[in-house]
Amino acid sequence: MAINEFTRKQLNNELMKELQKRYPELMQERLSEKVQLVVLPIESRQGKITVAVRFVDAQYRRTANFEYQNNRWYCTRDWND
Repeated sequence: MAINEFTRKQLNNELMKELQKRYPELMQERLSEKVQLVVLPIESRQGKITVAVRFVDAQYRRTANFEYQNNRWYCTRDWND
């Protein structure tokens, strides 16, 4: 699935909103630069987009996978699973 720049920005904005709801403390620490956020594309097929979201700080590297389908982001796995 080819993704144009507008769609990529829109998907990124929606992902950031979902991350804010799911991980508010880490997103706040990200703003203060205590935690780095890395989003890595995994695959894009069959109408699904999957990314790995990584929160990295001095002690931990927490990873969660999110999948975009049916017009919303779903967490399919995170470090608490």
